[in-house]
Amino acid sequence: MQTLRCEKCGRQMAAEARYCGHCGAILPAVPTRRPTTHPAERLIFVERPAFVFVAAAYGVCALLALAATAALAFMGVSFGVTLFVSLLLIFPALLKHLRRNTTTYVLTDSALVLTEGLIVRRRRTIPLRSIKQVTVSQTVLEVFFDLGTIEIETMGDGLAATSLRRVRRPREKEEMINHEMRRRN
Repeated sequence: MQTLRCEKCGRQMAAEARYCGHCGAILPAVPTRRPTTHPAERLIFVERPAFVFVAAAYGVCALLALAATAALAFMGVSFGVTLFVSLLLIFPALLKHLRRNTTTYVLTDSALVLTEGLIVRRRRTIPLRSIKQVTVSQTVLEVFFDLGTIEIETMGDGLAATSLRRVRRPREKEEMINHEMRRRN
């Protein structure tokens, strides 16, 4: 079991504790395990798709659910059926949220690791030496929110492409990837 030492009074506490049980001081956060491919790798960034489109999906689905609830209540449909229809209308936003929370992009000094999947987890590790080209594409809406898609073209049997979708500050992330590629070569 991992423990922490309180910086104020020096007592040992469980790693899960947020506050010291003796003096009440706030304990430092325990560093989480790095999601990398090798323990000696240097972590450059960990990114998830941006939340803004998930929030928009919740907003649209909530408005649709509210409109459906009002319409069904006006028609005299039972409360149970109305509730069921409203929950069904919220489901797409919830699914989008879960999909976002299960997608992670990790750049280390030697590889780009993409992990995704809600039911079936898929992890793809792309060594930086096999990346041929990095391109950023942005729609008008994504430019407004400073989001974008980073497209990674890799060398191999054929030219394969991978996308990091709805990444915050995509030009900055592209430069980080290019910088690490230059360092590796």
